[in-house]
Amino acid sequence: NWFMRQPLFGKTIVTTRDAAGNAEFAKKIVDRGARPVEFATIAIQPLTDSNEFLRTLTHLADYHWVIFTSPNGVKVFFDAMAALGKDARVFASNKLATLGAKTAAALAQYGIKADFGPTVFTGRELGWQLVAFANLNGKKVLSLRSELATDDLVDVLEKGGAIVEDVPLYTVVPKTGDAEALRRQIEDGQIDWLTFASPSAARNFFDAIGPEAVNAGLAKVASIGPVTSEQLKKLGVRVDLTAAEYTNDGLLDAIEAAERPACPREAGGQGVTSGDEIRRAAACVGGCPVRPRRRSSQHSHRLGDSHRELRRPAVHRPDQRRRMALHPDDRFGPRGRQRSARGGAAQQRPGPDLV
Repeated sequence: NWFMRQPLFGKTIVTTRDAAGNAEFAKKIVDRGARPVEFATIAIQPLTDSNEFLRTLTHLADYHWVIFTSPNGVKVFFDAMAALGKDARVFASNKLATLGAKTAAALAQYGIKADFGPTVFTGRELGWQLVAFANLNGKKVLSLRSELATDDLVDVLEKGGAIVEDVPLYTVVPKTGDAEALRRQIEDGQIDWLTFASPSAARNFFDAIGPEAVNAGLAKVASIGPVTSEQLKKLGVRVDLTAAEYTNDGLLDAIEAAERPACPREAGGQGVTSGDEIRRAAACVGGCPVRPRRRSSQHSHRLGDSHRELRRPAVHRPDQRRRMALHPDDRFGPRGRQRSARGGAAQQRPGPDLV
């Protein structure tokens, strides 16, 4: 069935976020046919009771741009607004920028459409693209993000002439589950993929598990982006892939691509002849246009439901069949005429297995 034919069917994938993030990511993993293992490594701790944050709220209207870099930041901010009896109208005079489609979607849940979002989801790219998009020279910019975030975004904005105030909305604290049970699964080869979506998750995971168990085992390591990959390498962990799109879906797309059987056409072959190649072509996603080479009349293959049919048999209406049958020269049916009306030599029409 279609579910069993998904590239990730039967794979076991470990998620290493906070509890809410793990639950959300686990649903996406199940939708793709794999089995999730939720292993929390962090917990989100709001900092919205701090004097710095409360002081910032009193002159929020002074900022030309406000930046959110994660869905967690959006949620923490509006939870604080609800506790203070405020809502989205606090941003009536501001323009808002977000890092990533998920952050923009989180903001949209509160009725706000982001004014800007970068095409590459890193803090540095957000800074450069926002500087190119808007004139920030002498403009006040408020960055609302994690206490553990890097300084890349702030550095780029300041180079662009902006006056930046970087206010932490939340911090991330370590939190791990049953590390010994997961370590045994990794050592026994029961885990196919370990996924990491932040440097802090990577640090806390390997503080609990240790890089030796992973590097010596069969489990592969997948990172959501270059910043997380760099942290994993600093920890001495082998990184098997880094997602090209820095999102949950992009991470799963990258894992799917790594697990998908090689397409014969992409491998440079002109056709498919062996049974193994046929099965590999049938597993290709997206309607691979590989055509099997005809070796003899008894070797005809179908690549399965995931491919378009290589040829369609001719379908004739009843009146067409009658006319063909009554044609004086169609004595051998539609494959060819014995002779033309003028007595010429036989001319063979190509049958469907010769096309």
